Amino acid sequence: MSIEDELVKRMNRRRFLVGLGLSAASLLLVRRATVQTRNGNSSGVITGTGASIPRHMELGDVLPNQHHSQIHSFPGSDHSGLSIVNPLYGDRLDYDGTNWVNAKPRLLVELVDEFLGGSNETGEVGELGWTTFGTGTLSQLGAIANHPGIYQIQVNNAGMGVRLGNNNIEMADLWDIVAIVSPTVSVANARIRIGMSPDHSLEGQTVAFFEYDPAVSANWRAVDVEDTDTGIAVVIGTWYVLRIRRVSATNTEYYVDDVLKATHTSSVTGPAEHGIWIQSQEVLNKRLSIDYWQALLSVTR
Repeated sequence: MSIEDELVKRMNRRRFLVGLGLSAASLLLVRRATVQTRNGNSSGVITGTGASIPRHMELGDVLPNQHHSQIHSFPGSDHSGLSIVNPLYGDRLDYDGTNWVNAKPRLLVELVDEFLGGSNETGEVGELGWTTFGTGTLSQLGAIANHPGIYQIQVNNAGMGVRLGNNNIEMADLWDIVAIVSPTVSVANARIRIGMSPDHSLEGQTVAFFEYDPAVSANWRAVDVEDTDTGIAVVIGTWYVLRIRRVSATNTEYYVDDVLKATHTSSVTGPAEHGIWIQSQEVLNKRLSIDYWQALLSVTR
């Protein structure tokens, strides 16, 4: 695998499958395609003439005779809302259930942070400029195999996190976030929250996040209006791919390492921001390493 291929896969960590039948003209718009099913349908096929994308393909796989782009599928049993987005040229086509129509790229917002750049200063963390909050220390780590670019939060008898935005994302919108993190020091008497919240350090907020709290469970929990134990234990030195997908007004999905662990049907609304937070509830260091963040938002504006 070339370096380019590996970077494309890392920039598109969405490992879901879908069968698509696209016209030859449509295929000319894309080269390196990423496929994501956001309506939970991994076996449906869009019928039509011309070439088709193999149903069983891994995200980031190279498709012949195509340009660099991403394919996103939004809710719709007939695959309406499926979009082909070419970030190099700003092109976008939407599938309305029958035809491909031109659309504006401003309707699809994507934020990616590999944490290769930036500094430890608040507002300068990572490529996206995360802001720090709480009490603790933030540092950039050296090279670790398969995890280029890592920031580490360390806390002692206190809590600290990084946030993106200032409560300027509406949780009622459709969105999809992925974080790759690893606790690196004792998780006893530690708490971790990763996802969407007005303030990850406070209780009683309207949230949609993964939480680890040993007073409740030794596992990651999916928390919004509902609270589900994922059954996946939080273990020191283990990297976790945590993903939350706001699929519809009454459907939020939680994945651990690309496996669906919870589907919540309660409505979650209100302003929020992206955030990662860890707390030590004793006089002992707790650390959390952050390797990757991706956020995809579908909007109408």
